[in-house]
Amino acid sequence: MFTTKKIDPLTQTAVSLSRIAKQGGLSLGLVLSLAGGTVLPAAAADSVCGPKNIEAVASYFSTATASAPQNYRNAYQHFPSREIPAAAKPFALTAGQPLGKVDYSYEGKERSLDDFLKSTRSNAFLVLHDGQILQEQYFNGASQQSHFLINSMTKSLVGLLVGVAVEQGKIASLDDPITRYLPELAHSAYATATVRQVLDMTTAMQFAGQNPEAAGRGRDIEAAAGKSFGCNQSIRQHPTTALYSERSHHGERFTYINTNTQVLGMLVERVTGTSLSQFMENNIWSRIGTESSAYWLLDQTDKSKAIEHAWVGLNARLRDLGRMGMLLAHGGEWQGQQLISKAWINESMHPSEPFLQQLPERPLFGYSHQWWVPVGGEGEFMGIGFGGQYLYVNQPKQLVVVQLSTNPAYDPKKTSEETLAAFRAIATKL
Repeated sequence: MFTTKKIDPLTQTAVSLSRIAKQGGLSLGLVLSLAGGTVLPAAAADSVCGPKNIEAVASYFSTATASAPQNYRNAYQHFPSREIPAAAKPFALTAGQPLGKVDYSYEGKERSLDDFLKSTRSNAFLVLHDGQILQEQYFNGASQQSHFLINSMTKSLVGLLVGVAVEQGKIASLDDPITRYLPELAHSAYATATVRQVLDMTTAMQFAGQNPEAAGRGRDIEAAAGKSFGCNQSIRQHPTTALYSERSHHGERFTYINTNTQVLGMLVERVTGTSLSQFMENNIWSRIGTESSAYWLLDQTDKSKAIEHAWVGLNARLRDLGRMGMLLAHGGEWQGQQLISKAWINESMHPSEPFLQQLPERPLFGYSHQWWVPVGGEGEFMGIGFGGQYLYVNQPKQLVVVQLSTNPAYDPKKTSEETLAAFRAIATKL
């Protein structure tokens, strides 16, 4: 999500906190909030926005700190957010036969599921089969009432909202130029991109000053997001700064660009005339028996101008994410109502271009409509977020697995490969 430089932990001493605040142009209240000491005040940002602001935010969202589990549970209280109210009547999840011991193999080594959950610093874990709970666990101070920041798993849910907008006729075609709906992007590299290319991460672009070492974890949007979270600055202008890539053209290769999902958020907002949160509430969240509100992080405190961090910012309870998975396992249908078209769900499981069916940088995965598609399976897809946030759906098995972690050793490729091995072992046992 963010790349954390080697700086002293913000939680060490009040002296270091004061120093960071003074050097970086932050209010001390904001730094204390980011360190886990207080709730973020409504007007925490100072007029000066320097590198230390971004470092402070990066430290908060880092999964390498001891406070990470708590930070990820409290993010929606520390930063501006918009509530997505729960369903009027929760859908009851009943207990099924306990899952029991599960072993899996990865890189020639046998491991247990229990060891996997411990080694990845899992905060919450849920296994649903045919809508019944086979396993539910909470760790590191979390509980059934906790809300968890799901990072880039958010992207996959934004992909579903795009599908709903298409089904409702608000987006005429995925092959439309994105500027048909967002003309303000006409002078950026998005000028020649289609909605489909943005949706499937096949745009070819770069951003001035982007961090090449971030490996997809915010490299293109890191600075803009840091100014939003740390300085209360709008993120809306960031996509207009997109530059054409010198390596390829739109539609030729997969490139994971966080800004693409932020553009999709702008698209849904524009064509529906409402916020992402409201559109989510109206069409999905309030209709799948959710037990609690979700919260979507915003780019600024003025909610009349704010937009959701579409690329990263949803916070929700474990069981409600499980209910979302059940909706997908049922092909977008919930208790007789088709909330998301089956065709869209099917497209999300089947990458359209050959180069999207098996990604060179992640050979066990393909990619479609903001979802990761495991290679060699049928009816499987995954939402994946930095630090170990996973929503795994296996339609043939009617299996949903949700893992929410703050893994200090998270690696986008290796961790996801091992996670897939563990989840497929669960599917094999059923």
